[in-house]
Amino acid sequence: MSDITLARLCEGPDRRGERRVHFFDAHQHDQGGTRKAFCGFTAHQTVLELVPDVAGLGCELCIAEASVGTQGRISGRGLPEDDPDSTVTYAVALRGEFVCHRVPARPVTDVYEGREVVVTECGRIAFLMFGTPPERYESCLDCRWPPEAPE
Repeated sequence: MSDITLARLCEGPDRRGERRVHFFDAHQHDQGGTRKAFCGFTAHQTVLELVPDVAGLGCELCIAEASVGTQGRISGRGLPEDDPDSTVTYAVALRGEFVCHRVPARPVTDVYEGREVVVTECGRIAFLMFGTPPERYESCLDCRWPPEAPE
């Protein structure tokens, strides 16, 4: 883990709720003193406090990125191939778990890290995908993917 620097915002009255420990690439090029965490969080190095380990609340997205061995934007991770001609939609987890989620008939969508995300049937936020999910993906038990066949 020597290629990763752990840091959180320094103490301050306006920062009490944002003291999560973020993961940064230790070899990140200097961008005027601004550092970018694996999850996309950015802060100037003068307001960051280096920590030796994840004490207290760790950033879940940074931890997930570090655990799958990627260092950078979440959208850079290998997502399944999209089939833009398909009418079948499904969703995959933001954190890289190999789980398929069902997309509601009237989905709530937004854009995150340059990709479209959706609130799934089970209430999770996941990347919106088109086509047939790869076989290695498990079905989400909470949102019933794949959809049941009509009787």
